[in-house]
Amino acid sequence: MSHSDTDNTIAEHIDDSDFAAAVDKAALDFTPAFVHGLLTAYCCQVAQPHGWATALVAELDPMNAAQTTQLRYFNIVKNAIATQLADSELSFQLLLHNSAETLHDEVLLTREWASGYWLGIQNTGIDKLLSDDEISSEFINDLPQITAMPLPDDSALATASLSDDYRDQYDDHSDIDDSNDDTRLDIMEIQEYLRAGAINVFLASWAD
Repeated sequence: MSHSDTDNTIAEHIDDSDFAAAVDKAALDFTPAFVHGLLTAYCCQVAQPHGWATALVAELDPMNAAQTTQLRYFNIVKNAIATQLADSELSFQLLLHNSAETLHDEVLLTREWASGYWLGIQNTGIDKLLSDDEISSEFINDLPQITAMPLPDDSALATASLSDDYRDQYDDHSDIDDSNDDTRLDIMEIQEYLRAGAINVFLASWAD
């Protein structure tokens, strides 16, 4: 398969297994969920759009062909994320690798994604750029609480830390089976909150 064919395939669909394998092969000190969150933040209009590479790799070596290939893949993924974020159909989704076998794992992966996104927001200065945007600021201010939310084994998840405006937007769970417990509903709400918030921050950063 040619480079262009690979680029087009990734642009249409980011396979979570392929992405996880790429993160593992690159021997990064981060989980796939964390890396996806970080790349999502760098899709915003920022002064250093390629700063994600130095955030992921401690020492960049342009003479290292394997590293160059790996970074090229992550850049293609970043471009695909940006396309999803800009999609009028709201196709963007958090890339939480399907290795989550328990609710504990799912919460941990969600927390990892939020941690990567939060690092990217801090590195790029998007929080300062959008300080006058009330909705974006509320979402960004919620990120530290989400990255530190308790795991189910420790205590029940609480969404009280989220802004009231966003909680009101995602209170309707009529399409979720009644057999799911409150904790699962909470984590689904937080995942949707992160998804919608990331889209809003992206669009706000590129607004004229």
